[in-house]
Amino acid sequence: MLPHIPGSDDACHIAPALSERALQDAESIIASHARKLTSQIGTLPDNAQPGSWTEPKNMSHWATYFGFDFVGDLGYGSSFEMLDKEEYRWIPPTLMSGSKFLYYVGYLPFAALVRPFLGSSLQNYIGGQEAADSLKYTLVANQRLADRMALEKKMRGSGDSRQDSRKDTFYYLLNSKDLVTGKAFTTEELQADSALIIAAGSDGVALTISATIFYLLRNPSALSRLISTIRSAFTSASEIQNPILSSLSYLTACIDETLRLCLPKASSLPREVLTGGITIDNDHFPCGTTLGTLGTPIYVLHHDSTIYPDPWSYCPERWIPDPKAGVSPESVAAARAAFCPFLIGPMNCIGKNMAYMAVKFAIAHMLFRYDVRQAEQETGGGGKVDHPEEGRRRVDEYQMRDYILGFRDGPVVQLRDMMG
Repeated sequence: MLPHIPGSDDACHIAPALSERALQDAESIIASHARKLTSQIGTLPDNAQPGSWTEPKNMSHWATYFGFDFVGDLGYGSSFEMLDKEEYRWIPPTLMSGSKFLYYVGYLPFAALVRPFLGSSLQNYIGGQEAADSLKYTLVANQRLADRMALEKKMRGSGDSRQDSRKDTFYYLLNSKDLVTGKAFTTEELQADSALIIAAGSDGVALTISATIFYLLRNPSALSRLISTIRSAFTSASEIQNPILSSLSYLTACIDETLRLCLPKASSLPREVLTGGITIDNDHFPCGTTLGTLGTPIYVLHHDSTIYPDPWSYCPERWIPDPKAGVSPESVAAARAAFCPFLIGPMNCIGKNMAYMAVKFAIAHMLFRYDVRQAEQETGGGGKVDHPEEGRRRVDEYQMRDYILGFRDGPVVQLRDMMG
């Protein structure tokens, strides 16, 4: 089905699951998955000597497994365990394929007529493989929700109010009511939220981790400075936690620079005009109109040279005021004002802080433990100067294609364990 995009009411119900207190409770969960990512991606072949470089590993794949695992754990109290097992690793490519189908359907002028058929078995026969994959993913998300609803019903029957245990995201959704009608969310709304939470939560984090590693490998001075920052802040992996982690301004700057250059959602989503219509720049659009091209793509805004000098360069230093380096507080403030990878205002991404935390833990654990290098098989960057697509010719730009989710590949890396 087309995703039910959470509005202000949904955000109100989910907000406790992403509050400051909830973030503190979630920290240990995210950290445990970051440690598991670090352990699994650095596995050596049986005959390799300790301290050897690993075989080539696709960073995009491993970051995706991490994203699904921690989002599943925080959302439903149950991880997909992709970092450990192959059982559910078919889900990410299936979701990617399905998102193409939803992307094109969302822009159809008759999308409202198609909507009733989405999520039905007709998708296996009409719409090709991408439609079938969309249905396959929807069924997985629905089953996760059904299992969680069954658990909630069982706990209520036993009188377990979960006061002394961790409350996952669906605890709040299943126990919330509409502020106006007083009604609980319908099963259809919960199913749409389930599909959205898994996809949006895992994809943005995975893409940002992969792109950050790509840009760091292409910019050795930034990589060296970040490694030094992380390894001087902690003496063991067990010490990697807040508040010290959140205080590492250069780590934050590296992530922000990645999000400036390669944000998870680079274009504008289509919007359907609600009852009463809307007037924009003296043009009136009636109810039901799909507005798919309004707004400035954030990718364009983030590459505006009047705000971000040398906009195609990866320069984390632009986010840290340093008069000696020619970075004024005013230039940083201007950069911040135009920076909107999570959107701005009441409809911005409610999971922003959780996403930052997950990316920071993953990168900090990896660079604390490993040296990282580009494998001989170069992936992630653009093509040569004669590439048929003009926008794909920058070899130092991490490449993605936007079909609601961010399609990407790589970088392919090798790691060497510095812990012995």
